[in-house]
Amino acid sequence: MKKWFTFAMLCMVLNGMVVIFQKYLSVLNLGSFVNLFLGISYFIGFIACLTIIIVKKYPIKALTVLYGFIGGILSYSGSYLYIKLLGVFPSSLIVPVFSIGGVIVVTIGSVVIFKEKITKRMIATIAVGILAVAFLCI
Repeated sequence: MKKWFTFAMLCMVLNGMVVIFQKYLSVLNLGSFVNLFLGISYFIGFIACLTIIIVKKYPIKALTVLYGFIGGILSYSGSYLYIKLLGVFPSSLIVPVFSIGGVIVVTIGSVVIFKEKITKRMIATIAVGILAVAFLCI
């Protein structure tokens, strides 16, 4: 349990650093540097995942690679859009929209793609999560 808590805290800190850097990039308005930043970031992530797959000897399936590739393209597009929008609109507007939007998209995706059943309790939990993000971003 302690290992997971440390990992979660590390992820939170690193994600915060990435968001700060994304905001910094949007303020500088460096154009093509955004693609370079994202390209390097995603390449490092790819190498890290590949290293874990090789070290842990996970089996590689074609469908898994396809899903990873599609997910990577969608994630890259979202990050690019996020950085560009931060340069146009105030972060007090963009951050909550992206945060809440992420929760909504994941919920819809889990129901539509994975056919998950959503109970009233789950809906209440999602609503509280959305409200929490909204209040944190005010």
